[in-house]
Amino acid sequence: PRDTSSALARLTDAAVRFEDCTSPAPWTAPSVASLFTGLAPERHRVDRVGVALRKRASTLAEALQASGWNTAAFTFNPHITRRANFDQGFDEFVSYRGHAQRAPDVRDMLREAWRWVSRESRRPFFLYLQPMNVHGPYRVPADARDLLLGRPPREGFEFFGPLMKGLLREGRLELREEVSAEIRQSLEEQYDTAVRHTAEELGLFFRSLAAAGLWESSLIVLTSDHGEELFDHGGFSHRYSLHREVLHVPLFVKLPSPGRTGVIDEPVSLTDLHPTILELLGLDAGNVDGRSLVPFLKGEPVPESLENRRLVSRLDN
Repeated sequence: PRDTSSALARLTDAAVRFEDCTSPAPWTAPSVASLFTGLAPERHRVDRVGVALRKRASTLAEALQASGWNTAAFTFNPHITRRANFDQGFDEFVSYRGHAQRAPDVRDMLREAWRWVSRESRRPFFLYLQPMNVHGPYRVPADARDLLLGRPPREGFEFFGPLMKGLLREGRLELREEVSAEIRQSLEEQYDTAVRHTAEELGLFFRSLAAAGLWESSLIVLTSDHGEELFDHGGFSHRYSLHREVLHVPLFVKLPSPGRTGVIDEPVSLTDLHPTILELLGLDAGNVDGRSLVPFLKGEPVPESLENRRLVSRLDN
C-alpha cells in the first residue's frame, strides 16, 4: 500500500511488465551470471561465494562490444567485480570491493554513470547498473529518510545484528519468538524507504535521459537479481531459502518507441534476458539456456519450440 515506486512511472507506463519472473538463484553471483550469459547456474557454475565467472563464458557485454557498442557497468555489489570476471566485455567497469553493508549510495553511482553517458552516447551504448540500497542494511541518506513515511523508518530491526545472525548463521530457530511485530514493522519500513529512495534516484536518471533526447530510442530493462525475505517464513534477507519472495523478481522491458506496453503472465526467467536483448538488437545469442521473449514483447504468436525449449534444455543437461 505504500508509495514506494511511483517515481518509476515514466518507465513502467511505457514498458511491458512480466508478472511472473523468477531469478535462477536466491543470491547475487549466480543470478547475475545467468543474466549476463543466458546460462543456467548448473552450466556457468558460479554456485559458491568466491567462484569466478569462467572467461570462456560469452557475456551480453562481449557480444555488444564486438558489434561496436560502448559498454559500461557500475556495480556496488561486492560479488560483481573484476576479480570475479564480471568485467568481461565492458570498456568501463566500476565496482565496489568493500563490505556490502557500507556500499556507496545509488546517487554516487548514477552521478558517475551520467558522466559516462554524456561522454559516450554519440554511438550505441550498453549500460549496466547495480545499486545496493535495497540490499541490507537498506541504507538511505539522511535527507531522503522521510520521503516515504513523512518520518524516518522506525528503529528496532538491526541488519545482521545478534537476532538475525543467530537465526540465519547459527540456526537458532527459537529466536523466531523474539521477532516482535515492532521489529517486523521496523524491517518493512527500512526496506520500503530504501526502495522509495532508489526509485526516486532512478526516476531522475530517466528524466535526464529524456532531456538529452535518449529516452525514446533506448531499450531499458528494470529487474532485480533476487528478492528479499522480510520474516515472511521465519527468516530474513536472501540466500537462506527458496521461498517465492526471494526468487520472484520484477521485470519491466521498455522497447524503443513506439513500443508495446501491457502485462505478460507467462512464467519467465532472468536467464531469458540475454537472448531477448540480443535478438532485439539483431544479434545471435548462440547456445544458451534462456529463451528469447521477443514474441511476447511484440505480441507475436509464440512458437511451440519456444514453449518447450526450457524443458528440453534441462533434459539434455
